[in-house]
Amino acid sequence: MFLNYRRREQEIFFEDTTIQDIKTWSDVKQIEDDVLYSIGMHRKEDNVELTEKEKEALASVLVFQTAHTKIEHLREYVVSQEKESEQDHTFTQGMLEETMIPLEKFPTATGNSVIEEAKHKNVPTFSSLYEYLATGKHLGNCGFTSNMFGVYYQDIFQNVECHKGILPKIAGSINAPRGNHAWIEAENHGQKYIIDTSLLVAIPIEYKEKMGYQDTAKPTMLKETIHYLQTTPYQMTSQEGDLLECVEYQSKSNQGKMSYSKYTAYKERLQEQIHNER
Repeated sequence: MFLNYRRREQEIFFEDTTIQDIKTWSDVKQIEDDVLYSIGMHRKEDNVELTEKEKEALASVLVFQTAHTKIEHLREYVVSQEKESEQDHTFTQGMLEETMIPLEKFPTATGNSVIEEAKHKNVPTFSSLYEYLATGKHLGNCGFTSNMFGVYYQDIFQNVECHKGILPKIAGSINAPRGNHAWIEAENHGQKYIIDTSLLVAIPIEYKEKMGYQDTAKPTMLKETIHYLQTTPYQMTSQEGDLLECVEYQSKSNQGKMSYSKYTAYKERLQEQIHNER
């Protein structure tokens, strides 16, 4: 990954540290003083232990709270586009008739839905896959997000194919003005689905043509893509590096994990507040 040293050093701190790991002030060197001041804390000597109250204050900033978060997607956009068409209401009908399954209703092996289970998926720089979705990172990053879903949900999605192409139904949206898109196709209990991580929907493969999905490149098997990245020495893109990190992180627990994304967002709001007060 092409990250400057300071940022990567911070990311590793948040990826590997939980609030339970923080005992003394030497454990929070990566947290800037302005953030500490904003929550009523002042840095102390490295060997001084943090009080429970200080830990609670840190947790309020550093741990992402997933409850009651609305995850954005492109369903409303596609439905509004179909309303303007007198002929094609494939997606609207599929959702109403429940032949197309929203991922918040698609079951996993644990009994939780795909979206609920995302709260327990460990993603680099985020506290969870759920946070990644809640912060809207899946919109405009359909290729990487689709591949990531293939990695994290191997228990329910088999024979994962990576597809790149066009979906006219999303053309004109902010991240796909021409409808450029990516998705995965995978099997679940004998049924093949399109897993669309922008719509956050599982679509039976028989609707592919009617929905308008058009491949513009030869599909690749996800396991072959990962094998190539793991065994071929070349300079990877940042997203290829991130995908390999996801392969590593999928088996790690994210319980109590702190969030670099949440922390940087907090810092940005804090800096904006300071700027406005000047």
